[in-house]
Amino acid sequence: MKKRLLLLDLLRTLLIGDKPTAAEPAPAQPTEPTFTLSAPEPVPSSEPPAPPALAIDELPEVSEEIRDLLSSADWEEVNQGLELLGASHQTNQLRALIGLIDLTQLQIRDQQLWDQTLGIAGVHTLNAVAKLASITGVLGDLCRVSVNAVFFADTELVLDLSLLAEAKGLEELTVNGISLENAGTLSGFNGLRRLVLMSDSIDWDSDDDVDCLSGMEELHSLTVASWPWADLSPLQNSRTLEHLSIRGGDLENLAGIDSLTSLRHLRIDECYAFSSVDGVEILTQLEELSLSNVSIDDVDALSNLLHLRSLILETSETVDLTPLGALQALETAEIDCSEARGLSAMAACGKLVRLKLSSVPDCRCGDSRLRLGSGELSNLMNFWKPVHKRRNKVCTSYAEASDIGVFLLGLNLLECLSQQIDLDTFRQRLQQLNQRHGEQLLSRCHWPWVGTPEQGYSRAHPVGQWIGQVRAAGAMSERSCAELSAVLAEVLPRTPQR
Repeated sequence: MKKRLLLLDLLRTLLIGDKPTAAEPAPAQPTEPTFTLSAPEPVPSSEPPAPPALAIDELPEVSEEIRDLLSSADWEEVNQGLELLGASHQTNQLRALIGLIDLTQLQIRDQQLWDQTLGIAGVHTLNAVAKLASITGVLGDLCRVSVNAVFFADTELVLDLSLLAEAKGLEELTVNGISLENAGTLSGFNGLRRLVLMSDSIDWDSDDDVDCLSGMEELHSLTVASWPWADLSPLQNSRTLEHLSIRGGDLENLAGIDSLTSLRHLRIDECYAFSSVDGVEILTQLEELSLSNVSIDDVDALSNLLHLRSLILETSETVDLTPLGALQALETAEIDCSEARGLSAMAACGKLVRLKLSSVPDCRCGDSRLRLGSGELSNLMNFWKPVHKRRNKVCTSYAEASDIGVFLLGLNLLECLSQQIDLDTFRQRLQQLNQRHGEQLLSRCHWPWVGTPEQGYSRAHPVGQWIGQVRAAGAMSERSCAELSAVLAEVLPRTPQR
């Protein structure tokens, strides 16, 4: 109780300067050390300090004639007004206006003072800031510009890249969601190391601007939407490029990619005319490849990408994925091919730890009407329980870690029974899976053959049911069925071992 009174008196003294009255008994001296309240130490900020606040009288005066031009809805008149402003004031006077803007994002720091001084319409903000920076001579000091439409209320903003032409020291330029004009100006930014142009409205002149990227010999990362050319020849001098991402546009093939041997990451998305990956085999250092919403039907060239760790492939064409089995460094793969064949070849990918499929295509068994696909695989995955107890089966469209071996074995069984692969290939892949995932295969997968493998197999097992259906449909001979049973019996136990 005494400690509570002591704390109350201390707080009263600190907050309102009040002291205990004489009638109150003097508190006993505390036996524990006392603590005083103090303000926390300021946390240093990683952001550069904001410029000091400006007052209206610190900014240059703008005549009514110039203000009328600046308030126009027509950019040409606004541009004329800014040029008159530059001609009627000394540069050091105009530089006070730089305190109102953030050059790295072409944004306004103090919108109220900006409106009071210049009155430029919001739709012209980007161009006005760039023009003002050019008039005051500060563009040459810029190393980075990042403009994102989400930070602006007006959704129809346009940036004229020619207004940034004097930013010769620019190393990073990012434009996201903003319409772009005069894209040919990029040819003057020879020191760029990172360029991001994510806009569905870029004023490319594919004939006049074809060389606008060729001078960027120090470029390391390039992301472009609405690629205007049929190939990659405009990048012939970008030998240091390590990351290339193209979304949408007219890209059809990889001609010109032979100059980009430093590429480690390549992404091509929504280029519906893109139909060939020929030439990609030269990218011996490529680690990540993403091909989404394209129209390729041949992936043979991918088999040479021996350092590829991540693959995303989405195509609407019928494609044989057998070459993917050569990707020994592959760790993760996402496949969306409704008419794909050869998925089982990924059993040879020794480092694969994650595989995601949009669907398991139906495998037609010979000339019969019998088809084996996602339904049969789902039944088998439910029969061979996964290690992860939180799931009651291995998903037929996604597998990772300890489920990979079981999943790939199921795919190989489907393709073997549908005669997409022969028995020798199946035996080889089963041995590869056993070497890499043997513990999981032996503890979860089993093959309850009866007597000797050649004599029979359990019709209660999903694979036994499949063999019976294939035999009844005449898609596989009795001898071939017995040989398949014998191959399974060489590796798998008769009963689950866990």
